[in-house]
Parts: sequence; C-alpha cells; structure tokens
Amino acid sequence: MGKFVVQTKTFFAEDQENLVRELADISLPIFKRQPGLIDVQLHMSLDRSHTMGIIEWERKEDHEACMASPDFTPFNEKWEELMKSGTARFELSTYEVIS
Repeated sequence: MGKFVVQTKTFFAEDQENLVRELADISLPIFKRQPGLIDVQLHMSLDRSHTMGIIEWERKEDHEACMASPDFTPFNEKWEELMKSGTARFELSTYEVIS
C-alpha cells in the first residue's frame, strides 16, 4: 500500500479559536515525533469557523500507532472536554494516495 493521508476538520464556536490554536500548538510537535510521519499541515478557514489538518504518513499502520501513542493522552483529554462541551465538533477522513 502507498502513502496514507488523514484529513481532519475541527469546527468550533467563535470564542474557542484561541483554545483550538493552543491545542494545535501542543499537538504539532507530538505529531512531528511520530515514526512514519511525512508531513503535517494545519489550515484555518478564512471565516475562522474551523481548521483543516492534513497529515501524511508512510503507511496506515504509522497513523494507527500514532493514535495509540501515550504522547497524546493529555492532549486528547483536552480535546474530549472541548467536544463534550458542545462548542466543537471533530471530523476525520482517511485516504490512500493513488497517484
């Protein structure tokens, strides 16, 4: 199998933008330490209503290992709190690179 890409979208309430940026600042260095990572990019929508992340991996298994990494535990707890509060929503889509 070829490269594996994960696209994330995080929709958030206007008053949560700073927290979302803070969590992104925490998560990016963690992603960059993970084996098999090729690239990670985070984009803010022009209307400031959501972010889009593109994470490229050498293999699907690298992404799965990353998601199971204990490095993300404190980070994931903060995201879960945000999602449970109803002020944010997270979407994840995965792709195999075909060309």
